[in-house]
Amino acid sequence: MADEKAIIDVETFDIPAWLLRENEPEDWHAKFAKYYLPLGPTRTLLKAFTAYLLENYAEDAAAMRMSKMASAPHSWTIMARDWEWRARAKQYDAFEFGQTAQVVSAARQKIQDLALKAVESLEKALDNPRTQVAAAERILDRAGLPAKSVHVHEIQPFTSDDYAKAAEEVREWQAQLTKNSNG
Repeated sequence: MADEKAIIDVETFDIPAWLLRENEPEDWHAKFAKYYLPLGPTRTLLKAFTAYLLENYAEDAAAMRMSKMASAPHSWTIMARDWEWRARAKQYDAFEFGQTAQVVSAARQKIQDLALKAVESLEKALDNPRTQVAAAERILDRAGLPAKSVHVHEIQPFTSDDYAKAAEEVREWQAQLTKNSNG
């Protein structure tokens, strides 16, 4: 259950509806807080009573299941009605939903901030010639793309004609260099 100190409005001194009320029997409020509230929006009095039985009287709970009890005992129904368990639980659910929404929103913001920092860091790394290859590889890796292409080339064997042609091109190249350096 939510921390009581954190939920009391210190400006108005509003006490949340699900906390112990004045003159409310403590043992019944304990059942409300322990067995009814935690069941969430789909809670029923019978589910709360069953949880109570399972924890305190396991053999009675088994017997109750076999008898397929249709509702909680009259004492539970009276206390739930008199102390407005359903309305109080709805307020509790709304509060819990708001708390969860705040946590989710903060987590979402943190993820967005971290993602932005990561992008900025990678952009800086891409601008630096010493780190740009590694940064590009990290980006591609995170995107699930291969950082290095793997090409399979079939190597054709050289023929004697290929060697003769290459030798002729080297002689021409040497002649050109010699001619350019002499004059």
